[in-house]
Amino acid sequence: VLEDKTLTNQEVAKLFADGYKPSTRNGEVVYCRKETVTGSRFKTMSCKTADQLKQITRDSKDLLAEKQLPSSNAPAR
Repeated sequence: VLEDKTLTNQEVAKLFADGYKPSTRNGEVVYCRKETVTGSRFKTMSCKTADQLKQITRDSKDLLAEKQLPSSNAPAR
């Protein structure tokens, strides 16, 4: 059984729902899933650590929040 203390049970359940499966690489727990490369029909295995997945989630939320703010550079009408 793989044990990862960096994620809560809810976060692990979300990863499983997103198609990630736990694995080990160099003694570290990573979460892997097959992803289709843009412009290709072939899938590649993508593996990330819990910290990397958390950072991707934070970056995505920050980008979304930034895009939802009204732009101050927009021309006045």
